[in-house]
Amino acid sequence: MIRYYLAILLVLLGLSASAQVHSEQAAAFYYGPQIPWHTLSIYDFPVVEPDQANGVPSAFRSQRFYAYVSLGEVLASRPYFANLKPEWLLGENPDWGSHIFDLSSRELRDFLVAQVIAPLWEQGYQGFFFDTLDSYQLVANTPEKRQQQRQGLAALINQIARRYPQARFIFNRGFELMPLVDAPVDAIAAESLYQRWEAGKQRYAPVPEEDRQWLLNQFAAMRDQYQVETIAIDYAPPAEREQARELARKIAGHGVIPWVTNPELDMLGLGVREVLPRQVLLVHGGSNERLWELSDAVRYGLMPLQFQGLVPEIRAINSPMPAGTLKGRYAGIVVWLEEEDLADADFEAWLVEQKDAGVPIAMLGHPAVDPVGPNAQAFGFEGRPTPLSPPTITRQHEAMGFELALPKLIELSSPLHNPSAQPWLELRAGENTYTPVATSSWGGYAFQPFMIRSVLPGEKGEGLDRWVLNPLTFIREALQLPAMPIPDVTTENGRRLFFAHMDGDGFPSLAEVKGYQGQTDARVLLEEVLKRFEVPTTISVIEGEVAPPRSLPENVC
Repeated sequence: MIRYYLAILLVLLGLSASAQVHSEQAAAFYYGPQIPWHTLSIYDFPVVEPDQANGVPSAFRSQRFYAYVSLGEVLASRPYFANLKPEWLLGENPDWGSHIFDLSSRELRDFLVAQVIAPLWEQGYQGFFFDTLDSYQLVANTPEKRQQQRQGLAALINQIARRYPQARFIFNRGFELMPLVDAPVDAIAAESLYQRWEAGKQRYAPVPEEDRQWLLNQFAAMRDQYQVETIAIDYAPPAEREQARELARKIAGHGVIPWVTNPELDMLGLGVREVLPRQVLLVHGGSNERLWELSDAVRYGLMPLQFQGLVPEIRAINSPMPAGTLKGRYAGIVVWLEEEDLADADFEAWLVEQKDAGVPIAMLGHPAVDPVGPNAQAFGFEGRPTPLSPPTITRQHEAMGFELALPKLIELSSPLHNPSAQPWLELRAGENTYTPVATSSWGGYAFQPFMIRSVLPGEKGEGLDRWVLNPLTFIREALQLPAMPIPDVTTENGRRLFFAHMDGDGFPSLAEVKGYQGQTDARVLLEEVLKRFEVPTTISVIEGEVAPPRSLPENVC
């Protein structure tokens, strides 16, 4: 499993010398699809949206995963909503279109334990993250009604704790509930310590100092009075990874566990631990081969990815793409197309979405978006006319002409220019400039025939193809890979091993080694190698030379 899910943890440093000692614990909140269980398992408080899975996989049930549970209100899309009685609902939350519970109802509390909590416990969740604990304040308009709802909430939490004594809990705010509950609370979380998301205005905004200080005071009181951890969930654009790191550093400086993510919480954010993603999405299309394993993306693309410590996830361009924001979960996207015009509108829109989220993209072979279509501008592509005369090279990266020199007669499969990119190959024909190979702020691209060519122009065959560019250098720059440890991919678990194998051909041949003239090669191997060096060694032998009736002398066999 190590070779598939190798994760590197980066501890965020640089805290002010005057800052409080930051917690060594780490939390993660992921509500998106295709839950990365293995990655989340490195965190002390991993919170997931249980509706995105069929339970905790058996391999991870020994660890505590916290299921998100909205305890104060419910969306009509939840499976159990249809079974709720109208009198259990106090009103609506207009911001989310959800329905607010009347938790003073014992019947409702019994229903939630049986229909919400019990199934999650059976699915392997050993912890619960309780959200919307203050929703009642939207409709409970008197101190008496608010107190009634608080007592109902506390009674529900205590009821859950009694039924599942092994369970642990995290609250989203709910500061006023702490004196009322006997449940084992691990942490108190709250959103927006330094930066928040304003849904109505669809923008990120700084948190006012007054609001931040109030929240810090609440956190400090919870730690002092109840010895619980405190967690701040802040929001930043997915593409602004460095901004997210700075927010995490500031939060950690207050002794608060940070988690910085996008407003949808469907990406792998970061905190005091940041996972360096190893997965790379390899999308292929246009191969004329019967098997996808024989596509160029697999035959040629796997090596430069795996050699650099990446783990390709292979998908056809006409198959569903991963949902959610891939930033933080994938190191990048590589689209290798062997024909033009394979990407439909949905794929192009999905690719633009991932590009805007800051996921590096490498286009190989042919463009993954129409270079003169509606999404061309997002990638900086400008269409150019097919040159009437052979273009000449005006600029060339040192990694071009790697195994095979650039052709003297240059043809363009995709005549385009990208003025915002860094050219790896720039051509000129008449008044037009072409950049068929380049890296960019969003990744990079290399279009045929400047990627792989046959050593015999016009001929295809086994062993004839050569790289025109250095794929290792190009992939590293296009995917903007950081300097990172890379496992030795020649072994099962990445560890370096020494082993030896000998081919048995030549066993009966006579040796020419001094002191062994007239004896067989097998004798030399036995005396000079196998007996002298105690190294695990396998030897393949020819059965006809060692099994009866033998063709070798008895003293050799």
